Amino acid sequence: MTSCPSLDWIAAWALGELGEGEGEAFEDHYFGCERCSARARRLHETIDLLGRGLPIALTTARRARAERDPELVTVRVEPGQRGVMNFDAQHPSGIWVLRAPVEGARQVDVEARTPSGAPIFAVPDAPFDEGRGEVVLLCSIHYRGIDKAVMHARVTITDARGTQTVTEYVLQHDFL
Repeated sequence: MTSCPSLDWIAAWALGELGEGEGEAFEDHYFGCERCSARARRLHETIDLLGRGLPIALTTARRARAERDPELVTVRVEPGQRGVMNFDAQHPSGIWVLRAPVEGARQVDVEARTPSGAPIFAVPDAPFDEGRGEVVLLCSIHYRGIDKAVMHARVTITDARGTQTVTEYVLQHDFL
């Protein structure tokens, strides 16, 4: 394989749907191509999230249920700050509680990127708790594939004045 395959081809590989020879050819390419390895990593992360049926942004009701789970780690992060979430075998998932000025917002959007600027995920119209001034994201050990396990997250709101970024965070995942 000399050129990058289509996203459909990468998805078929991620789902285990390629024949043995095709899979091996892609894997030879994958280890030498940063673009294809990043695309495959994002597909694996998406497949993992879908397989667990867990939304990345939590409503107030889901948050209340999730916070009762003893395996979940909860990390609160103030605007503009860095948060660190520690994962291990007993704590494979966690909740990021992002404090944000969301009063009066009609819509809240969250996006995350690697330190190099590559997109990781975007949550348009994310649930938020206006009274608490919080957006809650679910996270799991599957993020271990992200560049140095660090995400730069941004919260954007749409209100009567328009759309603006209201805060950013650095979210670090440590795998013990």
